[in-house]
Amino acid sequence: MRYVVGIDLGHRGAIATLSIDGTIAHLTDMPIEKMKVNGKERSFLDLAAFAAILNTFDEEVLVVVEKLHTVAGPISSSASNFSLGYSLGTCEALLHDRLCQTQWVTAQSWQKHYDLRGKKRGEIKFLVNTLAQQLFPKAELVTPRGRILDGRSDALLIAEFGRRKVLDEPEFGKI
Repeated sequence: MRYVVGIDLGHRGAIATLSIDGTIAHLTDMPIEKMKVNGKERSFLDLAAFAAILNTFDEEVLVVVEKLHTVAGPISSSASNFSLGYSLGTCEALLHDRLCQTQWVTAQSWQKHYDLRGKKRGEIKFLVNTLAQQLFPKAELVTPRGRILDGRSDALLIAEFGRRKVLDEPEFGKI
């Protein structure tokens, strides 16, 4: 295995590719397209752009994807849950179509690896960004105005989680 790809799905997600030695090979925001649905603008995964990114992967890549779950309550809507489900299903289908070795992980499992569990959501976001900046100091993880690009931080740490698992447990990710 030469590369590990970390994918944080969602309209603020990202895709990070690390070489097995831990250097960043590629880091990009999740390709999103805007569409009008019932008069409202919605964000969806750009299938063509996402497929083009996946087409750059070869057989020596492990893709680690954060397994999403829906969120109930006042902070989420059925439209956002639908969009997340659409991204998850599309991602899974495209990865399967390209026969990529894929490992699905929950946010809890990769965050536990970095000892980030038990913290509040905003605090986890800050800690993930801080850790990603420490591990990958050359990565662009904030905007010029200082807003955290949490999808990039998450994708990098997901990829690093996968890379470490491959080094420690060679069977991790094998089909």
